[in-house]
Amino acid sequence: MPRCEAIICQNPEAKAHLISQCSQPLTKLRPDSTCSFSCEEGFELQGAHTTQCSEDGQWSKAIPTCKAIGCPAPEIPTSAQISCTPSLSSLVSAVTPHPLGMVCIFSCEEGYELQGALSMECANPGQWTSTPPNCSAVRCPLLEAPENGHINCTNRESVYNSQCSFTCKQDYSLVGHELLTCDRHGNWTGEKPSCQAPQSITALASGAATGGAVLLSGMSLAMWILKRLKQKANKFELNSNSDIEAPLQVYKNSIDSLI
Repeated sequence: MPRCEAIICQNPEAKAHLISQCSQPLTKLRPDSTCSFSCEEGFELQGAHTTQCSEDGQWSKAIPTCKAIGCPAPEIPTSAQISCTPSLSSLVSAVTPHPLGMVCIFSCEEGYELQGALSMECANPGQWTSTPPNCSAVRCPLLEAPENGHINCTNRESVYNSQCSFTCKQDYSLVGHELLTCDRHGNWTGEKPSCQAPQSITALASGAATGGAVLLSGMSLAMWILKRLKQKANKFELNSNSDIEAPLQVYKNSIDSLI
């Protein structure tokens, strides 16, 4: 004798990281029974949030799945390098190459310096905690040609590893480094040199200074002699008006007479 059985829907398949809650016990999912779905932390639902058991014993919508929450692939700046490491709880897959908890660390190529955050982490709901940094070229202070000299640089912007060479005009000699290089810290490898004047010019300048001093000393002596002569002349005029004749004096030295 045939018998009638109640129409029920099958128990929703237990899928990885899927959490289901139904209005009826799982063994008595009759028509009009409903089930809602959610995912474990770190995962997002792919599909319908709810489904209902229909009169024919089929679910109205397919059972959803759970996908690990991930962040978009980080942008790698020009002249930069990146290294990403997942956390112990991260689930790396082809579908989610950058899951929650993954940390990416940036570095710059030699001759460039980091501008911005050194690292960033993938956090819920699938966003990086910071934006990628930039790598800017290392630059040294601009150099100028020394006085009476010339400068020739391989790069106008004085970036890392650029070099500047120095020369002097004819008859001038270079004192210091002939070649300077911009290092990775933005410093030149030495001080800017100078151009020293020829010895003849130096001696001439020194002689002019010495001659000036001698000339000044001679002029001072001449002024003193003229002053003494004037004093003697005044004294002689006073004596010549006197009735007493002064005995003649004999001078051995003109300088003695002034004194």
